[in-house]
Amino acid sequence: MEGQDPALLVYTKDFLEGTADLSAEEFGAYTRLIFHQHQRKVLPKDTKKLARLCGVGISEFKEIWEEIKHKFTLSERGYANKRCAAEIAKRSQSGTLKSILAVYGNWIKANKKLSKRTVLHIKKEFNAFDFVNIEDDKKRKEEILNFLRNEILAFAKRTHIGNENENENESINNNTNSSLSKNFNFKNSLIESGFDKELSNEWMIVRKNKKASNTKTAFNKFISEVEKTNKEKDDILKTCVERSWGKFEAIYLENIEKQGISHGKQQAISNEPRVNRQSISEVGTNQQNIRNIPNPLK
Repeated sequence: MEGQDPALLVYTKDFLEGTADLSAEEFGAYTRLIFHQHQRKVLPKDTKKLARLCGVGISEFKEIWEEIKHKFTLSERGYANKRCAAEIAKRSQSGTLKSILAVYGNWIKANKKLSKRTVLHIKKEFNAFDFVNIEDDKKRKEEILNFLRNEILAFAKRTHIGNENENENESINNNTNSSLSKNFNFKNSLIESGFDKELSNEWMIVRKNKKASNTKTAFNKFISEVEKTNKEKDDILKTCVERSWGKFEAIYLENIEKQGISHGKQQAISNEPRVNRQSISEVGTNQQNIRNIPNPLK
């Protein structure tokens, strides 16, 4: 039949196990009915028509039918095997999905000028199952193409508006940063605050490598942390350079001091005098010798 799936997926293990109790004639009739159902979707209700589909006489078929009719369910449309119907539907949907994806893929290939961002967006929004229930192939293809075209237009419009806002924000940020850079210099502020010029230059290199921000807020934060330590400014800056710290917090020095105390304790313990094992042995020997001296009172 035109447009009908030419193949039926048969799980041979299940099929053989399900028909193991049938005779050769019953097996043949059952198999032919399954194949006819695949092509017709349903089998006729009339017994004579079923017999003709099986290629046997009506009297012979009636005997066969008694052994296989429990494998078919009768509905208003006719007889059907449930497992066969399920496999037909599954394969039909699979074929439909492949057809949908083919239309989608061909459209993407035909529109090579689309940006990666646009393609990723469409891929995210496109759902093949939205078109599965459209039975007519031509209509389904039209629906898919309309969806793709409309989605591109909508995305392009949203992206255009987004780019305008982004460009506007970028312009504001650039103007703000430019204004700030003209009014504030991190390194000069360090030197003006009494930090050594050479150390300041070296720390600026460290901060650049660490991609640290050189804003006034960052500078004020640094000065605030320095004041918490009650240490010499240049000593702190020297430590930052030596340890490649892109920023500084007072707790950093506290952690170093704690590590130093812990190391000192371990060193003190390791420097304690060790007991001479040989001396203990000698003491034990001397005690044994004392016990062995004869007692003159005995």
